[in-house]
Amino acid sequence: MDLKRLRYFVCVSELGSFTLAARNLGVAQPALSRHIRQLEADCGSALLRRNGRGAEPTEVGRTVLEHGRSLLAQVDRLEAGLKAAKGAPVGAINLGLPPSVCMILVEPLFHRVRDEFPGIRLHISEAFSGDVREASSFYRQVFDRQMAANNFAAAAETANALGRVYLETGDLDNATKWYQTGYETTRRQKDMSGGQIDLADLRWAHAQARIAARRGSAATARAQVAEVTRLLGKGANYNGKVEFSDADTRAK
Repeated sequence: MDLKRLRYFVCVSELGSFTLAARNLGVAQPALSRHIRQLEADCGSALLRRNGRGAEPTEVGRTVLEHGRSLLAQVDRLEAGLKAAKGAPVGAINLGLPPSVCMILVEPLFHRVRDEFPGIRLHISEAFSGDVREASSFYRQVFDRQMAANNFAAAAETANALGRVYLETGDLDNATKWYQTGYETTRRQKDMSGGQIDLADLRWAHAQARIAARRGSAATARAQVAEVTRLLGKGANYNGKVEFSDADTRAK
């Protein structure tokens, strides 16, 4: 039995989702599904049952899960003992991050840990911070580091993420401040194409529409929605989707 496939199966079973397991393991979901099918072929039986909530082990799958956890724990202890004897850091790290931070940090963090600390198993889950001050402090630190490195594209994404945090918690003044910071930081990038400039303008107009709608400023919200529509009508190939839920429903 392939231990990697077994580990993948245990992860899907524990998280109850192929999507979450793929993200946690750092593999593409089609590849994960293929490994699970191969493990089922090895076992001669279906191990997972898909449902509306995700996936759950079958009766045979529960047996494999129980013994698989025990086997993998023994293998992990063996590997940890061997690596510890060489002085390399080993073990598992569980990290919870807000969804918007996950979008920015997960991929580079996984790659760096894999390359520099192969003995560390990193598990990342999405979690919302209950304290906006704690979340904003984290975002500001990330933003400052990115600006110090002249990484304007990443800093702009962080500023926009912080703007969303403030918007969702009702702090519209700080939401405006950080969305504007995100827009201005984006425009500091050199050699931006016309489409990239239009996209930056579109995102800033969309943010202003949402904020105006939250303030109850229907005329301003409609004006910004019209600007978003105008930019979309230019036919640029935007790498992303714009949602109008707040501006469209509240500005009418």
